[in-house]
Amino acid sequence: FLATGAVQALFSEKPVIYFDIGLRNLHRGFLADLKERCAVIPIDFDREWARQITRGLEAIQDGEMVYKNTHLAKYSFHRGSQLSVVSEIFDIIRSH
Repeated sequence: FLATGAVQALFSEKPVIYFDIGLRNLHRGFLADLKERCAVIPIDFDREWARQITRGLEAIQDGEMVYKNTHLAKYSFHRGSQLSVVSEIFDIIRSH
C-alpha cells in the first residue's frame, strides 16, 4: 500500500521522484508501472544518503526517459463520476 499523498502524486500530471527506501514490498507488475510513471531512486539506509540522492538526480537529469500516467487507470475506481466511485464501493461490499 502507498500513502494517499503518494497516490495523488502518481495520478497528477506533475513530475514525481520515488525514493525507494525498501519499506514497501511492491508487486512486480505495479513496480514496473511505477517505473513508467516516475523516476525511481533506490536508497540504501546503510550508505550515505546524500551521495545516493545526488547520483539518482544526476541520472534523471542525464536520462531521456519520458514518464506517463495514462497506464495507471487500471488502479483507479474513478470513471468520470463521483457517483460511480460510491456505486463501485457498494458493489464490492455487497459481493463480500
